[in-house]
Amino acid sequence: MVWAFQALTAIWIGKVRLIQKTNTQKQSLYFSEKLFEMIKYGGTIDYEEYFNRKAVNSTLWPTTTYLSGHYIKTTGFWNFWPWGTTWSVAYNLSYYKCISPNSGSMWTDWCMSTANNTLSNSQIWRPQWYGQYSFQFIDYNSNADLDLWDEDWDNNIIWDDDDEYLGEWPTVFDIDTDTKELYLINGVKRERTFFRYNVKLDPHHPGYPNPSICTTLDNNATYTWSGCLGTIEYLKLEGIDYWLNHTNLWFPLDPDSDGTQFDGVIDTWLIDEDFSWNDTTVAHSYNFVNDGLVTNDAYWQPLFPENINVTEFKVFPHPNIDLERAWKESDINQNVAEYVRIQLGMKPAWKDRKMLKWEPKEYKFSTTINLTDIFTQ
Repeated sequence: MVWAFQALTAIWIGKVRLIQKTNTQKQSLYFSEKLFEMIKYGGTIDYEEYFNRKAVNSTLWPTTTYLSGHYIKTTGFWNFWPWGTTWSVAYNLSYYKCISPNSGSMWTDWCMSTANNTLSNSQIWRPQWYGQYSFQFIDYNSNADLDLWDEDWDNNIIWDDDDEYLGEWPTVFDIDTDTKELYLINGVKRERTFFRYNVKLDPHHPGYPNPSICTTLDNNATYTWSGCLGTIEYLKLEGIDYWLNHTNLWFPLDPDSDGTQFDGVIDTWLIDEDFSWNDTTVAHSYNFVNDGLVTNDAYWQPLFPENINVTEFKVFPHPNIDLERAWKESDINQNVAEYVRIQLGMKPAWKDRKMLKWEPKEYKFSTTINLTDIFTQ
């Protein structure tokens, strides 16, 4: 009789394990496929944003590059704070142009240093204007003379005889390296989709709100999953042609002093209305909502439910340079269609684990997704 009860209990435990395993597999497969589909429909690599990220991360301060699984320093998504400032540093309402210095030596990577741009000061570590990456491929003083880059003396640096489209430089991230976040842009260049990893405390863990390690993960920290909940978040931006300082959203009567409003160039990015409280929220580092400051973190939405713990999210986009602009690139490893390789790890979170008496299995996924804009025209 005892043996019979033991056998029945073993069968019941085996059934529970099988059901739990099947449910985990089904959910993992569903949400991973959902992620892959969203990436496929997100478009191609947003090289402008990766250039922006590279510029912002170029400083050694703070030494911690990312916390809780994603970057700590904000890029502003190519916009700035209201009134044309960010991080309390004033920015010109114009792009900087790339120039060979009068000494005749051309830059070898990008023209953000003082000697190689028309603003005559370093733009390293600063968030960049949307479209600034494209200027890195044009030398507006290719003959490196003393004409102040205005070859025809028409008070305009562009469209001169000494303008040269270089067809090379610069790369925006290290090749075959986890970029931590995925930045995509659609075919008509009006919608951008971002993905990032976020790790926080699991509210269903028996020891909640400890441990605090989940919110202080930095470059060298080791993930301890006893009380952590990892997920993938995404955000969408909509491009619109306002003007470079974006202040008309706060002061509609302000004149368009720089002449860039409704000039056919996308210069402002809004938080997609599905992620915000309205359809005019500018994607700054911070936003004003109900007379208070709200960080852009508030707009990111989780892709996975709380009963799935995403234990790993790695992103390997390729190539690391925009081939439409770098048309001189001859490396056969670079001259390929855009793709991204994704690595995922998932297991049940404490919302489901608290009913289990065993350590649940972790499931690993790895896939390569060819990126195209044919779905996003």
